[in-house]
Amino acid sequence: MVRLGTKPFRCLFPAIAALIVSACGGSREPVVVAAVGEWSGPDEIALKQGIELAVQQVNDAGGVNGRPLRVDFHDDKHDVTEAARVAAELVADPEVVAVLGHTRSDPTLVAMKVYDGQMPVINPRLSSPDLTGLSTWLFQAVPTDSAYSAAVVRFAAERGLRRTALLFNNTARGRATAEHFQKQYRGSVVAMDPAYFPAPLPGDLKTFVDYHRQQAPDLVFAPIGEPKEYIQQAQAQGLRAVVVGWDVWSSQTRDPSLPGDFYHVVPVDLASQRDETRAFLRAFRNAAHAEPTPFAAIGYDATRLIARAAAEGGDRAGIRRWLAALRPESAQAGVIGSLSFAPDGTAVGPEPVIVPVRTAAASAGGRP
Repeated sequence: MVRLGTKPFRCLFPAIAALIVSACGGSREPVVVAAVGEWSGPDEIALKQGIELAVQQVNDAGGVNGRPLRVDFHDDKHDVTEAARVAAELVADPEVVAVLGHTRSDPTLVAMKVYDGQMPVINPRLSSPDLTGLSTWLFQAVPTDSAYSAAVVRFAAERGLRRTALLFNNTARGRATAEHFQKQYRGSVVAMDPAYFPAPLPGDLKTFVDYHRQQAPDLVFAPIGEPKEYIQQAQAQGLRAVVVGWDVWSSQTRDPSLPGDFYHVVPVDLASQRDETRAFLRAFRNAAHAEPTPFAAIGYDATRLIARAAAEGGDRAGIRRWLAALRPESAQAGVIGSLSFAPDGTAVGPEPVIVPVRTAAASAGGRP
């Protein structure tokens, strides 16, 4: 859990603060939001830390119309049956006004059948297109897979990378990601390989790296879930291509003593010089004594957005209406940029970026 100091932190969102601190003289019962997922993975831990920091700051600023904000964390075990059970429990609880979650696609798909028409949900974790347009009560705070692919296309164009090998999950989502990249890319795709992830057969990745080395691409785009062996094999075999992976590579490292040029796409740029981003970085470092990841920032912004929606909309239906009405002209400024939603609930505003994979030495030192 993030441990926070008592010194008030400068509010990042003046418009939100002005509304939140205005006590209405009514109930002092907490405004309850449920955060649902499985909270042990590195991205989920970062997400949880961002949520906790936002709750602390909202309450330091006076709460939601004078009422304290409370976020309760629930574990769905990444299981669809458990996700449906938790969702039904939350819908039946009159205290809960909104949900942050879930943290995996399949549990979210099942849970939304329960939430639909009854509970507003902001998902701060998933980029899957399977969620797009699933429900008018669901809002995705993370850019979609197609936005990720477009970011890699821009990266390739900026670097003049004209020969690409694609290695992707052999699923409908993985194939769609590869096809989206291929349609936008102006260079040559010299290899397009569906792999059996996240559980490849022993030796699969060694074979893929060897094949890619023979094809001599200058870019390998690998939106796969388990990159550790690929990075190790690419370094061991001296693959000379630039390798770009998926957002889940944020917890991976590379050996700085071996060659290789490794990157991964992330949903937002924490290296920007925006005032909101710099202020968030300072606050998070002071609170968690660690570097935030993009998912910490998204969890933070999503929580503050729900606080604003609760202050404006009040009940579940009002919160959903307020979120659905957000458009670029009324977007809410935050760490990740100006956030609003398209009519299908996808995020408008945050731009994915490509960042280097950390070295093992940097990881051991606690800084990316």
